[in-house]
Amino acid sequence: MKIKSTYKFYLRTMMISAAMYYGITVAIMLSGEAFIKIAASGNDDVTFSNSTTIGSPIFAFVWGILIFTTYIKFMLQNGVSRKTMFCTGVLSIFSLSTIMGILDMILALLFNKIRSGSQSSEVSLFSMIYKNEMPVSQFTFGDIVSNVLWTFALTIFLGFLGTLIGLVFYRLSKLGKIIVGVGLGGGILILLPVIEATMTKGAIVKAIGRFFLFVFGLQDTSGPNPYIWVISSLVICVVLITLSFLLVRRAAPQKA
Repeated sequence: MKIKSTYKFYLRTMMISAAMYYGITVAIMLSGEAFIKIAASGNDDVTFSNSTTIGSPIFAFVWGILIFTTYIKFMLQNGVSRKTMFCTGVLSIFSLSTIMGILDMILALLFNKIRSGSQSSEVSLFSMIYKNEMPVSQFTFGDIVSNVLWTFALTIFLGFLGTLIGLVFYRLSKLGKIIVGVGLGGGILILLPVIEATMTKGAIVKAIGRFFLFVFGLQDTSGPNPYIWVISSLVICVVLITLSFLLVRRAAPQKA
């Protein structure tokens, strides 16, 4: 069955890459234990951000960029329809996000266990934003569940954002890629600051800031609410998936 075999292909490729990523990450974290013990001297606590909580969403972003643009020619040559290719690709991103969200939490708890008895502790990206850098070792079961769900939401968002960006650039000509790349970079780094300074007086940046505070659940008067981001990310992902499907469906045969 094409759906099953295509999903297995994506999953196998994804897991090989993820295994290499986690292998390198764990090796770096283990080699850093000596430094941690030296840095965590005296009575002061030393906290460290779990690198996988930042690296995993970035990994998913890169996977999203490459998943269709790299394999579309291979899939079409093997009789896999665009619809099947797209559906299994979306499923692979959901699978990747779920696996990484759980593994990141396990690694954070494991390294806190390794560091027990020292003045060092491990904090996740979720903890840095919502828990005032509370060490993962102090998490309740509810905090662990919230951390996994929040990380999952961030990972799928970046995964599908990468998918859309990858497909947009795939559809563009070489000149179009240069124009869009330079235009976006110039618009953000040069044009936007000029407009903000001379016309809008910072209104655009403030509006963007308020939007991000809202979708991440940081504007709640009763306190930060990470589940607002979980819901927001799912809604945004529906839009990203829809736009991505339209781009895949209309991919030029000569470029496939």
